[in-house]
Amino acid sequence: MTILNTETQPAAADTAALVEVLRGFGPARIPDLLRRCQLGDRDLLPVLGAALRSGRIQRAGDRYFVAETPEPTPAGRATALFNPHARLDEQTIEWLRRLRELAAGRPREHVEWHQRHVTLRSALLRPLYMHYRGDAVDRDLTFIGDADLSSIAAFLIGGFRSIRVLEADRAVLEFLIQTFHDLDADDVRIREFDARQPLPDDLYDSSDVVICDPSRRLYRCFFARAEELLRPGGAFYTFVNPSHSPDTGQFLFQRDAIAAGWVLTDSVPVLNETAFRAGVLSPEDQENYPFPDNADDAISFTETLVRFVRGPGAAAEEEIRRTVHDRED
Repeated sequence: MTILNTETQPAAADTAALVEVLRGFGPARIPDLLRRCQLGDRDLLPVLGAALRSGRIQRAGDRYFVAETPEPTPAGRATALFNPHARLDEQTIEWLRRLRELAAGRPREHVEWHQRHVTLRSALLRPLYMHYRGDAVDRDLTFIGDADLSSIAAFLIGGFRSIRVLEADRAVLEFLIQTFHDLDADDVRIREFDARQPLPDDLYDSSDVVICDPSRRLYRCFFARAEELLRPGGAFYTFVNPSHSPDTGQFLFQRDAIAAGWVLTDSVPVLNETAFRAGVLSPEDQENYPFPDNADDAISFTETLVRFVRGPGAAAEEEIRRTVHDRED
């Protein structure tokens, strides 16, 4: 993926990078460009406007393109294979329809808590990926926070032995309690808990899988709570590398994860897609973002799903290097 950097590169270089993306992938809508350029909407759309004004790219309806690019391109074909949002079967579409019904009347985002809801399609893809990875069947799953309602998606899909949500937002807590009560969900537990506080004793070693989506200010304490919650051999899912984040933030996240003893096993780009928030774009940029017919395609930025397991620990590193990595044979 080509990554544009509107903070450090001149406008001409940004336009050239956008043209390169469109030559590689062919005609694209704004959601496609947000995924492929790995930018947030407030970064991408000014570059797009400049490229339109310069004549480097063109627009027809909701699609942007470079005139000489044929369709489909190899990269466009690859998108259908590797983008988890590209193709849903009938059962998945039915789960998404039901999730949309259940999400009606959900609590609003708390902007002051840096909450941003992901699309409901993203909320559904999370537990589906756990099934693909073998982390679902007969497993105890814990969500540390779930304003995105992925616990409801996991319940609809089924297969987990139990689902627990630890939630600090009282409005989200009450919404989940009522929703699961209406669903007669006996294997789901909702509990008030702030991840910045110590974990209650009865929750230690209680989960096979932990998932969370914290802001960058909170990921260290969420890492700590996940370690305490997980049983040996468990898996930890979170989301990192938002398309608008600087390289320094990604570097620090990776260093902190290693320092905490985690081993990265999976990295799936563009699985998390954050829903568009009205009122954040300039009038000109808004004009260049024709809203897609599918509400789940109205996105602002994307994130990468990452899966961790516990490593052997720093104490074992010297022995590992001596017996495996540093041998001459």
